[in-house]
Amino acid sequence: MSNKKGKRKQAQEKQGNKKVAGKAMKNTPKPENKFKKLLWPAISCALILIITWVCFKPSLDCDLTNWDDTAYVIENTLLRGDLSMEHIKEIWTTNTIMNYHPVTIYSLALDFQKGGLDPEPYHRTNLIFHTLNTLLVFLFIYLLSGNKLEIAIITSLFFGIHPMHVESVTWISERKDVLYVFFYLLSFIAYLFYIKSTSRLKMGLLYLLSIGLFVFSIWSKAMAVVLPITMLLVDFLLKRKLNAQLIIEKIPFLALSVFYGLKAVQVQSEGAIADFELYTFWQRIQFASYGAMMYIVKLFAPIKLSTFYPYPNLDGLGELPIIFPLSPFIILGLLGITAWSLKKTRVVFFGIGFYFVTVALVLQFISVGRAIMADRYTYLPYLGLFYIIGYGVWHLRQKSNLKVLQYASYGILGIATIVFFQVTHARTLVWKNSETLWTDVIEKYPQVDVAYKNRGNYYGQNGRPNEALEDYQKFIQIDGSDATIYVNVGNAYNVLGEQKGKQTEYAQKSIEFYNKALELDDQNFRAYHNRANAYGALQQYEKAYADYEKAAAIEPNNPKIWFNMAITQLKGGQYEKAIEGYTKVVNYNPNEVLAWLDLGTCKYNLGRLDEALADFQTAMKIQPNNPKSYFNISVCHYQMKNYSQALEFANKAKSLGYQVPDHYLKDLQMKGK
Repeated sequence: MSNKKGKRKQAQEKQGNKKVAGKAMKNTPKPENKFKKLLWPAISCALILIITWVCFKPSLDCDLTNWDDTAYVIENTLLRGDLSMEHIKEIWTTNTIMNYHPVTIYSLALDFQKGGLDPEPYHRTNLIFHTLNTLLVFLFIYLLSGNKLEIAIITSLFFGIHPMHVESVTWISERKDVLYVFFYLLSFIAYLFYIKSTSRLKMGLLYLLSIGLFVFSIWSKAMAVVLPITMLLVDFLLKRKLNAQLIIEKIPFLALSVFYGLKAVQVQSEGAIADFELYTFWQRIQFASYGAMMYIVKLFAPIKLSTFYPYPNLDGLGELPIIFPLSPFIILGLLGITAWSLKKTRVVFFGIGFYFVTVALVLQFISVGRAIMADRYTYLPYLGLFYIIGYGVWHLRQKSNLKVLQYASYGILGIATIVFFQVTHARTLVWKNSETLWTDVIEKYPQVDVAYKNRGNYYGQNGRPNEALEDYQKFIQIDGSDATIYVNVGNAYNVLGEQKGKQTEYAQKSIEFYNKALELDDQNFRAYHNRANAYGALQQYEKAYADYEKAAAIEPNNPKIWFNMAITQLKGGQYEKAIEGYTKVVNYNPNEVLAWLDLGTCKYNLGRLDEALADFQTAMKIQPNNPKSYFNISVCHYQMKNYSQALEFANKAKSLGYQVPDHYLKDLQMKGK
């Protein structure tokens, strides 16, 4: 009996264990599906990137403009060449437009290799980097917020499509913006992984990676030097303990910031930074506060956007409009609210702090350039403000029981998204070319002299001299002390003379304005060079030679001088001297067809037929469809009594459209028999 009871008890215990195990199995959570976890973030991010690309797609059809693109791309010799190690070394050791940003110049050089001066590759690269930056913003905020998808969506979407970012994306010369932020965000993401890593090896590698990416960010644009301070803001937001390790890990970043920051100041002090005595200390405080305030205003109301925001005119008493003295107090009030918010959350302090730290260097306390503010300066700083908005909406959904408020916040975000998309799309079209760009500025700020000058330059370069002269006259009414504007007026008269067939009359008129330019600036290269061209058109060769010599003394290695002086010497019959100039030109650019043709003409006139023939043949090889090469070769053969060859080349020239005299062909046919 006892054995039976024991067996029954054991059976009951086993059955009980099975039930307990079954319950345990039911209560054990299933392993999380990582794919499902990442599915919605991936879909959300992909949609944001598509919206961003479509929003900025019109930029792919925009041209190069005359707002720094001339210096950065059109006339930048650093973009030319085969990108050999020697050439890359030159890029890394040369300043461009009073900036040191070798990564930016190298990226532009890569685009030049693809399409020369075709603007499409440059715009496409800018848009690709902006789209990548939008992706990085999503990843950065997603990690920073503890995987809160809603915050990442709002922050990255607004970053991607905000109208204030059009300048950074659509302006080719602002390649430095999209590049520096690209490496800046990568450095930050590496830093976040470094913070969260538990492996010493991974921590070391991520730390070094973050430093390396930071250097590339600085090499793209010097504004990146503030990254160590924004790292401290991240530490604060994530509640990292302030200790020796936290400070020590920032030392390499701070050292790089100081080194490259001082380098940037040194480079820009050569001309980009205005004289400090132009405005008082209090006025500069007002300018900086006004800029900081207006950037925030334009985040919510992106209206009256402009490529150029002029400094305000002082009234008769030297006072600024009332908004300027009020601005410092408004900013102080904002900072006070930010400090008070620490009682509730660290998010507002982080977002406002990120905004002020990243925008501080361009708030015009020390004036850089002639504009009081610029849309491009908000490209990175807005990230902090967008984060506050995203967090605020998320917090409202989490904490508020009022569905009306939640729906209202989503409605406002939806409306803002539609408005931002439309304004950005339209704003991108403003950058179509220099005419549309500067016309937009003039419509909003008619007192901006540089807008008339640059639009006038565009008209002049596109065969519209009358419109150019109108804009130049408006510029002179605002500022008559600029020597370059008188050079431009002289150039416009030369174009007008060519169009009307009155070169002599208008050349004399242009000389008057070149003289005015030289009264204001006796070291103006273009004034001497262009006046020399005008004297050449008037056949006043001695005066032309004298001006070319003065221009050469200012820019001795400029090939334009060699070429134009040689042309004038050819017209004046000074063939030996012309040969010296043309030889310099073809040594500098062996593919310059006109120089080879003129060089051959000089030698032909000196009776050096074999050498002339060789030069004409070189021109023919470079440009096989140029009929003038064939006709000149024909004439050489004629003088050398090679009549059959002369006839062959004459017929070839005629077939390509050259007006070969009938009597010349008949003569060749007779002598070739």
